[in-house]
Amino acid sequence: MGIVKDAPIVRTNEDVGEQPGGVAQAAPYLYFSVVALDAIEGLFSERTRLLALLNEEQQRLARALQLRWDLTQTYWSTIASFGGGRWPVEDIPWRTTDGLESDYFSLLVTAVTAQDLANRRATDSDLARVGDLLAELANRARITRRPYADDDALTMHYPGVELHLVGSEELGPARLAWLAADFSPLLMKRTLRIAEMMHDPERRGQLLRFVDTIWDHLSRRRLRDGAARDLWDQPAGVYGQLPVQDEAASWYYTERVVESLTAAARLVSRPPLKSERASGIADDLLTEAEHLYDQELLSGSGEAGPAMRRVLHTMRLSLERARSIRTTRPATAVALISEVLRDLDGLAAARRDAQTP
Repeated sequence: MGIVKDAPIVRTNEDVGEQPGGVAQAAPYLYFSVVALDAIEGLFSERTRLLALLNEEQQRLARALQLRWDLTQTYWSTIASFGGGRWPVEDIPWRTTDGLESDYFSLLVTAVTAQDLANRRATDSDLARVGDLLAELANRARITRRPYADDDALTMHYPGVELHLVGSEELGPARLAWLAADFSPLLMKRTLRIAEMMHDPERRGQLLRFVDTIWDHLSRRRLRDGAARDLWDQPAGVYGQLPVQDEAASWYYTERVVESLTAAARLVSRPPLKSERASGIADDLLTEAEHLYDQELLSGSGEAGPAMRRVLHTMRLSLERARSIRTTRPATAVALISEVLRDLDGLAAARRDAQTP
């Protein structure tokens, strides 16, 4: 990201040196806007506040950046999802104001759209629309679909999408360009973001299975030999049509993969989604199991030998555990109750066999 030409001086008491002059075009630039939004968000995150990582002056600057973050977020999310029918971002590929169009730009816009959906607590149906869009982008980028010979979609992965740095020609003989080849890890990171906001367990499960597919793709692109083993990136590991790269690691690409893995760790560390259907089943099974357990006690099993008392004690602990977690982990509760029901049925069957002449 460069400083805009003729940008005003940022006043601060922090010792950050003098602000250099800028040459960047004073116009919205999608790629660097998304990078800036991701970076600035950390300044006013809950972790930053709780750990008091910023001093008073830095907090003032962070508040100023948050205002600009909100304005930028509103701008891109509005043009990406306005209207009551098909969203503009769903009209793949996204076309920039200078006439360039690419699926990579569509992926960048979904990043802003996802953040806006999080801010306004969107419904699962809206989130599912973005999830479907990401799945379509994966198909078009040949991540979940086999490429054909001389497939132009592979240029998304190597050498990447060329981004022209307007204004850089003022500092040299020609305009510079930036190659963005991080489509796959960025796709994984955005899919995880949508899955994190989902409330429906089935839909989240579908997105997570999609994430597994993307990760399989990324795993095949790891370097296999040399000092850079297990780092990235070797696109020829997936696409035989692409040239084999040397074994030097791309820290740019590796860092993007680590970002996506961090997003996955954040999602996995959260409690699992509660299923109302599973909760209802757990309540019904628990009612039956507790009733049968009481019948077993009434039949005199509690007065039997030490072995039987241990079995009944274990059943009681399982039922108590199931009751305590049935609202937060209903599927686990069902598993515990099912085991108790099976043991109770075994005791009942053994009693019938003993009473049969």
